[in-house]
Amino acid sequence: MKPFSLTQRFDDELELDGVTYKLDLAFDNVLRIFELFGDEEFHPIERIALACELFIGENQLDLETKDKVVYHVFLDFLDIDIREKSDPNVNTEKFYDLYEDAERIYASFIKEYDIDLFEQHGKLHFIKFRALLSMAIDRDFKEVVGIRAQKVPAPTKYNKEDREHTLKLKRIYKLKGIEDPDLIEQRVENGWNKLANFFRPSK
Repeated sequence: MKPFSLTQRFDDELELDGVTYKLDLAFDNVLRIFELFGDEEFHPIERIALACELFIGENQLDLETKDKVVYHVFLDFLDIDIREKSDPNVNTEKFYDLYEDAERIYASFIKEYDIDLFEQHGKLHFIKFRALLSMAIDRDFKEVVGIRAQKVPAPTKYNKEDREHTLKLKRIYKLKGIEDPDLIEQRVENGWNKLANFFRPSK
């Protein structure tokens, strides 16, 4: 991926096997493709075909070429290697989601830049969107992200209320489908407490 430059315009053309493809890298189009790759209702081959069509507006290529186009667009233009296997030693935990937090992101762009993202469909480049997003997270959104990222301290006899308050907030703002280690630990702890109470002799 080329470094972000203030002196050069985005060159959204992919040259592959002697053919030049004009790319649609508007932020809404790229987000649509991200959403497509996360939709398990589509077969992987369907995802490749649809993503290729969204990127270049063409669907007459053979499957191998479509796969190459999609791979190189992600790698060379979006800095994402979709073929790379995840490293279990690398922390990939995320604290915000472009879809679950869509309303917060939209409100942040309005508040920080007076930019209506719906009016920018087909216009705002994804790289610009990503750069602006890193600074557009307003105070309320930052608090939500901070709650998700916050580590719950080990229990002591002095911090029970603080721990319960933090865990309650983490439950409220947790991302769907992502298990928070602190919430898992709390469930296990509650389970053991219930079990202990069950076997504790009654007074």
